[in-house]
Amino acid sequence: RSEHVVAAGGEYEALRWRPDGSMLAWSGPGSGGNLASNGVWVIEPGQPTPKQLVNDGYAPAWSADGAAIYFVRARGDSARTGLWRFDLSTGQATRVRSEGGITYYDVLGDRLVIAANDAGAQVFEMQLAR
Repeated sequence: RSEHVVAAGGEYEALRWRPDGSMLAWSGPGSGGNLASNGVWVIEPGQPTPKQLVNDGYAPAWSADGAAIYFVRARGDSARTGLWRFDLSTGQATRVRSEGGITYYDVLGDRLVIAANDAGAQVFEMQLAR
């Protein structure tokens, strides 16, 4: 067994491998932190520096094909809160759900489940558009 450093010097939460294992995503802290650590980040192992995709998201989860990353925005005005999808090929983020209070979620294939504790502690399932 051998170990090597993939990334260093930030605050790391919600580590998630791309489905093909070619890239690692994480977020800085869900609250607090600073400009150097907040947001959603990705790195390809062996590359020297990570890339920040968004500076105000957290808890990334990969799409099944690895083409996009889902993340939550909880701070800021209501036009920005909710669950978002970042398309790696276009560099664009699109809001999937606008509700705040999303505490957990997961993606499997084209299915998304969301736990929204501000909405009466409910779990939602939805089909994702291809």
